[in-house]
Amino acid sequence: MGQFTNEVAKKLSIDGLAEFFCVTGVGARISGMIESVRGARKVLVLDGCSAQCAKKCADQAGISGYSYLVVTDLGIEKNHDFSLAQADIDRVLSACKANLTSTA
Repeated sequence: MGQFTNEVAKKLSIDGLAEFFCVTGVGARISGMIESVRGARKVLVLDGCSAQCAKKCADQAGISGYSYLVVTDLGIEKNHDFSLAQADIDRVLSACKANLTSTA
């Protein structure tokens, strides 16, 4: 499921809608990466499934006040197939865009 989160994060960054931060660097508690995330206007943590790897990295690094989205909560079944359906990518992208533009 990380393939979805990576693909969507790349698209959001390329389109200038969001910055793409390294969740591994945050999880490794690299101070510069954590500070970059904390300096963002709005943070959306995107996880592929209910294991919540990205959320746990953010929480353990002391990042708070973020929005959160899980790909499998959008009705996309978890699998280990690297071929991603464009319709599924579009569904996740649309949910992220809605989240990023909300005022809540």
